[in-house]
Amino acid sequence: GDGAVIVIDRQNERVLKLPQTATEATVLPYVIGRPDYVAVDTEGNVYVTDTRGNRVLQLIKESSSVITLPFNGLNDPHDVAVDAAGNVYVADAGNNRVLKLPRR
Repeated sequence: GDGAVIVIDRQNERVLKLPQTATEATVLPYVIGRPDYVAVDTEGNVYVTDTRGNRVLQLIKESSSVITLPFNGLNDPHDVAVDAAGNVYVADAGNNRVLKLPRR
């Protein structure tokens, strides 16, 4: 990636990006109900769990586009991860399971 740090601001329900050489964070232009956990893929796309909406969102790099990933039946999604192959994993805490979404 570009060396930026992505931060979840739960209190203010937003996602922040702190570029490597910056001293202040930028608020990413996305509306997310309750952002909780974050991951970044090798292309710089950001993945966020929205525990209020029971969904996982993909925030497209350098865009204001948001894709809701097709995880069905999520209940209190917690941590999210992306592996080197682009597969997305989510800890579905309310259903006591981990789900995998193959790279699309």
